[in-house]
Amino acid sequence: MRVAIVSYYTPPDPAVASHRVLRMSRALLREGHEVHWVTLDRRLLLREDASLGSLVPDGVVRHELGGRLCSSAVQPQLAPLSCSSRSSTRPR
Repeated sequence: MRVAIVSYYTPPDPAVASHRVLRMSRALLREGHEVHWVTLDRRLLLREDASLGSLVPDGVVRHELGGRLCSSAVQPQLAPLSCSSRSSTRPR
């Protein structure tokens, strides 16, 4: 079975979520599944752990997406994104 894991955090990003994705991927590969990661383009990472990146199994297919970043430290000209579920066109 083909499995796609969609996550902002994947190795070599040192976030805890990256470790979860890595462990889940290893388990899926052991069971014979095809694993794909849909994640942020590696060139846009704010931090990188090369030792964590070296632990990625060969069977993982990485699909990197680029685009606008949400970090004001990287692109200060971007307006912050709202997490509200309300639409501005919705009647009150």
